[in-house]
Amino acid sequence: HLYKTQIRQLAEHFQIPGQFLTKPPSAGLWEGQTDESELEFSYDQADQVMWQYIDQKKKESEIAIDGQLEQAVVTKVIERIESHHFKHEVPYVM
Repeated sequence: HLYKTQIRQLAEHFQIPGQFLTKPPSAGLWEGQTDESELEFSYDQADQVMWQYIDQKKKESEIAIDGQLEQAVVTKVIERIESHHFKHEVPYVM
């Protein structure tokens, strides 16, 4: 239940080697692939939206952009959250 920015802060606090902090997250399916290029937004941007949308229970129209985010990014992040919501539910077992 931690965001990427929080994980980075913990890693810095525990003095994890810099190579782990600076390497772009990637599934590693092909050379040069990064998660952020596939998502079309950064984890920092996603964290800002998720914190407001999930933790503060704000609607998309209420999310503060503060010149750092474009509305299109806010929409993409929320669409991604909604389309992957099922991954956070325990499957029904008989």
